Amino acid sequence: MNSVRSLTLTVGQHNNAKRHLFPGDGLEAAVVLVCRRVGMESERLIVRKVIAVPYEDCSVRTEDRLTWPGSAIEDAMDIAEDHGDCVILLHSHPGGFFGFSEIDDLSDNTTMPCLYSAIPGPSAIHGSAIMTPNGAVLARVYPGVGQECVFLRTMVVGHDIKHYGRDIPSRILHGTEGMRDLFGYLTVCVVGASGTGSIIIEQLARNGIGHIILIDFDKAEWKNLNRILNCKVRHVETDAYKTELLAESISEYAPSIRITCINRSIFDPAAIEAASSADTVFSCVDRQLGRSVCERISTAFIAPLVDLGVTIPTRTLPDGTVVVSDMCGRIDFVRPDGPNLSDRGVITPKGLYDEHIFLNAPDEAIEQVRNGYISGVAEEAPSVINVNMVAAARAYTEWTIRQLGGNLDPNESVATIRFSLCARDEDHVAEADYDHQTLLELGQGFASPLLGFPALVSRKIGEAA
Repeated sequence: MNSVRSLTLTVGQHNNAKRHLFPGDGLEAAVVLVCRRVGMESERLIVRKVIAVPYEDCSVRTEDRLTWPGSAIEDAMDIAEDHGDCVILLHSHPGGFFGFSEIDDLSDNTTMPCLYSAIPGPSAIHGSAIMTPNGAVLARVYPGVGQECVFLRTMVVGHDIKHYGRDIPSRILHGTEGMRDLFGYLTVCVVGASGTGSIIIEQLARNGIGHIILIDFDKAEWKNLNRILNCKVRHVETDAYKTELLAESISEYAPSIRITCINRSIFDPAAIEAASSADTVFSCVDRQLGRSVCERISTAFIAPLVDLGVTIPTRTLPDGTVVVSDMCGRIDFVRPDGPNLSDRGVITPKGLYDEHIFLNAPDEAIEQVRNGYISGVAEEAPSVINVNMVAAARAYTEWTIRQLGGNLDPNESVATIRFSLCARDEDHVAEADYDHQTLLELGQGFASPLLGFPALVSRKIGEAA
């Protein structure tokens, strides 16, 4: 239960903390982070609330020393103990020292036993962190009272994805060993292991992602042979799960990569629990319901979401001949606290309703189509390998550049990418062009009902309450 490896917060939370920690007077300041544990092994800490410690309440504030009022920590503990959450005490180092001083160590020796006394329990783990003027965060937790600290990697999710830690260089070049070292610490979940999904998975594995979680309930079929990478005749003949045939292939060229196969629908609580371990989620599904779950996972578990899809529209000529009119793709980069797929019109109430009817009441669906209430829902998005390749490569590259840098235009100006292969064109939609309505409480984790769906009850709610 004490295998925490990372601390994740949104850029909004990070900016709020930074503004308070560096007010411009060159003196130390403090905030308290109330965090929740998520992941299959409760290995991630995600920030739920940032509580500023008032400057005037600190009895000592100098450029290298800070004395906190006990009341500020008690207020955070009151919030945390209601749900068994964790507390991280974060203060600034105005001089830029990216490490913990002897004074910091002595402070932890005093405060950590108090935190564990106030918020005990199997999920409780508390720690401290520092921030330097450039926004870099170094965090550590103590698995228990009197135990040695464990240093965490910190990820800040915004238009960029920033990584901080003791051994992470400030600049990492694309395609280098430095990139592979960074990616080797990441966990990435891919929902949907078919056309675009298998290509995303291949790119992740070839570039050394440390842990890849594959979620798909389908087995290999004959129709998959022309579009799922590494799918072979023997996989179809043996009814192999798509996730497992891809895991088998990865093991042959990258045996050190950890692969977790979840042969269930993303609407299954076990699949959602697995996805909560991810630092990033790729949505490669065909249906709006699957995308709806993924956008909620992004918000509830503070993980960036990359959603992609392709389509090949057709038109009918005057003589009745059906021809392909275009080959199109879409990639959306979704921040946990930014405009989601519903805000962007990728998911619509009508689309969800139509899918529900087709999946659960096929006779009624036929009748509604006959009466003109439903214009039709594709049971499977049309795709061919070349369009899938373009979409998957563009999505993976966008995700990589947002971590390592290199985009010539500001990332906030490119929330949605749409391309037309026939028109040889790519269009961008800025995040500011979308209105945003909150679906869930940010960082709510395994709160029940799970992801706000009344039909789902979290298997981990006992740890979160």
